[in-house]
Amino acid sequence: MPVKINVNNRITVVFPLKMTMNVFVLKLIHYLLALATFMKQCLFRIPSLPFNKPDSLSAQTDARKLKKLPLHIGMLILEDDMSYTDIANFILWSAAMGISFISIYDKNGVVKRNKKTLQEEILRQKSSHIDSEYSKAEIDIHSSLEKLTSRGSSRINVFLLSLKDGRQSIVTMARHICGQVSLKQLNTADLSTHSLDQLFQEETGYPDPDLAVKFGNTESLMGFMPWHVRLTEVLSWPTHFGLEYKTFKSLLVSYGCTEQRFGK
Repeated sequence: MPVKINVNNRITVVFPLKMTMNVFVLKLIHYLLALATFMKQCLFRIPSLPFNKPDSLSAQTDARKLKKLPLHIGMLILEDDMSYTDIANFILWSAAMGISFISIYDKNGVVKRNKKTLQEEILRQKSSHIDSEYSKAEIDIHSSLEKLTSRGSSRINVFLLSLKDGRQSIVTMARHICGQVSLKQLNTADLSTHSLDQLFQEETGYPDPDLAVKFGNTESLMGFMPWHVRLTEVLSWPTHFGLEYKTFKSLLVSYGCTEQRFGK
């Protein structure tokens, strides 16, 4: 690289023209990609466009073709805005495929605070598919990790979670264990990962997530159920806006083809 010394004995690096052009081209590509991503996200926010309409394929038929199906699926929304239409679609597609437990997570609890809006959107979607399996799902929406009192085989349990729920579940369990130890109902020597799993199961009554789908560009789970996701398969998608059924199905296909070694 050429070096130039001026009259004041200061060294100046002279960049060749070719290098300057390469830097310009790289910056141009970066800005074009950023613009394309921004325009794509804007288009996904227009529900009237053809590619944003929900698919009416038979989810039950597709579920039978999958190698394995999660019993509990998590939807992690790591984006600033929420599309309740697309969240409702995710829930109804999961329910139609036979997934019994669905967790909808956003760090700040925006969806939880707008539970009524989500319920209304689910009802609207079900009424628009009155002759399909989407309308038959009996969906119970819970605003926290509350203990389930009934677990009918046909009922779908949806949990609206935030950062507080993940941390609070561990705090509550720690207090419960300390109380049992102080009353001599539990021996500290008996505590293990397996026994803690059993205690969590008894406290809540639902399984750990088998699959978590992360929507957004953040490479983090942002506090989603920190104890329960040790064996959870995590998949990513850029945005939940304009989520298509074929994308949802492809994520389940990817999950089915994943070999889980469980630390082996």
